[in-house]
Amino acid sequence: MLYLQALCGSAIADGDANIKYAWEYIKGLFSRIISSIENGMIEGMEKDPNSPPVGKCSQVLMDLVDMNLSVLNGIDPFDLHESIRTNLNELTGGKDQHIFQVEKLNLADKEAAQLHMRKYTLDICALLSVSFSFWPFGTLECH
Repeated sequence: MLYLQALCGSAIADGDANIKYAWEYIKGLFSRIISSIENGMIEGMEKDPNSPPVGKCSQVLMDLVDMNLSVLNGIDPFDLHESIRTNLNELTGGKDQHIFQVEKLNLADKEAAQLHMRKYTLDICALLSVSFSFWPFGTLECH
């Protein structure tokens, strides 16, 4: 009985904590990669002059991670959504913005909000993978 109590009360049993940890890890990973690219620390990585600005693409990705973390923490992510829309609008020249019209999320329904963020994240990744072949990620694929 004590073993089961310890197991069920551990960090491993807390699914939300695991998800938050994964998003924090992804955020740190993106930060390190983007910083390395911007500082020229990755050899052989040359910027394609026809590619969109790395700052705009990286901002979309970082805002997307922060948006997921906000929903997990019960914080309204609308400002991050607006930042993503603004950056995507500049990157795509205004096309494909109808997909990302979002009303205020009901954060009280945690499961529905997380499900919405999953779909939203996949939609943004799909747009980036179709619209851009930006470095260092080549073609970005989200599953």
